[in-house]
Amino acid sequence: MAVIAWRDGKQCTGSHPGPPVLGALIVRGDEIAAIMPLIGDDEVWISEDDLLLVPGISLDQSSRELITPLGRTPLARLTQAKGPQGYIALSALKTYLGLRGSWNPQTVALEVSPPWPVSMNNTGSAGDLPEPDFRSPSYSLNGLRYDYRISGADGANGEIGQEHEVTLKGRFKRGPWRASAYRTSAGREGLSELFWLNDQDNYRSLFGIQSVQYGSVLPVTEFTGLQLQYANFALPDISSLSNASLQPSFGPDQRIIEGVGPLGGTAELRLDGRPIVRSRIDFEGRYRLEVPTEVGRFGSLEVWIYEFDPSGEPIRREDVNYLSNSQLLNQGQWTVQGGGGASGNVFDTQSDGSGGAIFTNARYGITNRLTLEGTTLRDQQGRQYFGTGASFFPFDGLQGHLGLYQNESGNTAGNLSLQGQWGRHQLQGYWNERKHGFVDDQRRVSGQLDASRQFTLGSTRLGWLARRRVNDTEEASFALPYFHSSPTASLRLSSKPNFNGDYRSEVHYRPSRPWHFQYLNEASDDTVRVDYNVSQAWQVYVSRQWRETQTRDEAGFGWFSPQREGLYVQGALIDEQDGFGYRVNLRHRLLPGLYANLNVTQRALPELPGFEQVENSDTLVFLELSADFGVSGGRLYPARALSGSQNLRGSLYGTVRLPDGSLAPLDNLRLLLDEQPRRAGGAPGRFAMDNITPGTYKVRLDPSSLPIEYSPKGGAYWVEVEQGATTALNFDVAIEYGVAGQVSLSGGQDAQAIQVELASTQSDFYRSAWTNQFGYYRIDGVPPGDYTLTPVGLDSPSRHVKVDNDFVFGQGLILTAPLQETLR
Repeated sequence: MAVIAWRDGKQCTGSHPGPPVLGALIVRGDEIAAIMPLIGDDEVWISEDDLLLVPGISLDQSSRELITPLGRTPLARLTQAKGPQGYIALSALKTYLGLRGSWNPQTVALEVSPPWPVSMNNTGSAGDLPEPDFRSPSYSLNGLRYDYRISGADGANGEIGQEHEVTLKGRFKRGPWRASAYRTSAGREGLSELFWLNDQDNYRSLFGIQSVQYGSVLPVTEFTGLQLQYANFALPDISSLSNASLQPSFGPDQRIIEGVGPLGGTAELRLDGRPIVRSRIDFEGRYRLEVPTEVGRFGSLEVWIYEFDPSGEPIRREDVNYLSNSQLLNQGQWTVQGGGGASGNVFDTQSDGSGGAIFTNARYGITNRLTLEGTTLRDQQGRQYFGTGASFFPFDGLQGHLGLYQNESGNTAGNLSLQGQWGRHQLQGYWNERKHGFVDDQRRVSGQLDASRQFTLGSTRLGWLARRRVNDTEEASFALPYFHSSPTASLRLSSKPNFNGDYRSEVHYRPSRPWHFQYLNEASDDTVRVDYNVSQAWQVYVSRQWRETQTRDEAGFGWFSPQREGLYVQGALIDEQDGFGYRVNLRHRLLPGLYANLNVTQRALPELPGFEQVENSDTLVFLELSADFGVSGGRLYPARALSGSQNLRGSLYGTVRLPDGSLAPLDNLRLLLDEQPRRAGGAPGRFAMDNITPGTYKVRLDPSSLPIEYSPKGGAYWVEVEQGATTALNFDVAIEYGVAGQVSLSGGQDAQAIQVELASTQSDFYRSAWTNQFGYYRIDGVPPGDYTLTPVGLDSPSRHVKVDNDFVFGQGLILTAPLQETLR
């Protein structure tokens, strides 16, 4: 084992002469064991948990002594209450070997994710420890997956359709690659995906099969060929394999994302690989995610589907097009991208593409608030499209994108998307319209406007939601109010229209933490449910759902075994209008690092989402085995994702970032959960909170725990904390200072009721204030920069004020004699 240290951001080895180094990295071969700052010249701090993961060290539980190759050491001699600033846990640097499989009557899936060592990147600035890089190394195979699916009746004879698919993915040099081959029982076979993305600092190239869509109103074009992108600035890293695309994404027809997945699993919405919303897949196999309004103007969204708790690799990743990419560039930045090739998928035995497809797109940052773009496209049917657009940021809080397009026949289309937040006000909307003959022989319109305001009283948000859809067979629109409210700490109310204009209303009442009463109404469906935590190990619930004359009653329980670590059982009895059913879900740690999940559901009225009924079976069996090991020091260690009593509780973690995206240098943060303060310790700019009872909470930063110059941006999150799951949150703060002083007359008298204005010399920022009876004024919320201080409406000399990471006092103004006469 070797120690590699960093001094002033540069690597050094051996002894440590001169000033103390900033930190040390313990490695074994090519693998990282831990990163630690140095307390002194010769002393290295390491946490108890990490110390036990170093090979050759174990703990004698009876004597609380560490057993090391050099003998025994009392653990008390090594224990400190808190780690030094900059400590990165060994457990955060472990790599994982994943072996996941599932089976039910309709699907079989097996996925293997081999481990790779964590390496360090060079993003650390001078004086900082380097950052861990969790991407796999070059020339690596990251995963192998096999899927077998039954897709219902196939062919004229009504035979059961079957499909086999094998997927390989990995990295080659600096970019990801992926290949998927399939074969169906109907004789169709080919490569559904085959590409490699070469990711460099200023350019990218993508070889293979890709689908291109430059705007929400333009057609999707699939082709086999080459795509290129070049920019005069450093392009951001590709966030994930499934988003290995050069294309920006634009607004969808809805902010609610719904889909199907494995019963009892988890759907997770990710922005640039970072989880922002999570939802349990119900035992009807459906999930529902609402895109938060806090999603920024850059990024790409994905839905990750897990077959139960979000641990290890997801079983499916789905790209989501959304408003988040309004594609603003800084002033003077530009990027050009384009591509071409054979239209369609040339490896598909039934591909009907002919000819070729070609596209180009260019964007240029006129200012930091305005980016112009132009687009041309020839799709696989040979049709030509031309367009221009603009991404704009007219003032702080509002951003948007506008696109106008025309085809070779003169038919037009356009799209507009907006997203904004000003204090307690929020606005999100889009409008997509294609004229008749632009892509097909239909006129299509889809639009939405969602405007709301937060009120302090009762933590209430009132809003107005309007939607419109038009095509040749449908014309529908509505404009309806909605609200969310928490009048007390134990009561939460909400009512909001869904995509079809039917209200979804919810009432949650928690008189005390063991009890949770719920009522849900959507369209003609009503549900009442009562949950009760009998003890730390037992939970029970009853529910009734009804629609007109049909009813469904359910009674269930959850139990965590205190004797057998990692054993959790859920069960329910179901009584429907036409019969009786049941559901059993069992999760168990068979061996350290080896887990099993078994789900058996029998329904009187089976509705298996995504599949046609097979052999009239009303029983669904789902089985999964998951091997999840950490790799450290050349040895395997069981991961702790599903072990221990934390399965009964959930946790929160996340970051607090400055406007430039860097971590805010803040520690000892507090969060407000339903307005109740909770400590959230962590490294500077990060927070973590464990042992949270599952439920839905309103979460925001506690302003009283922030230094006076920091102010939170954005509102609170509604967060669902689930058993054994960690929910990620990210808060934004801004550094704002203040300017204060006194306005007086040249004769020495105080000048009261004078308005002074502070205007930036670098932007359109300004603030104003009035002097009090003694001539004093104070202006808060001022970011660092150069300003001009001027009395409003008076012909008086102004003064220059520089705000530089501190409050500025003593900024006085003296009014001249003629102004004294004016004031009299």
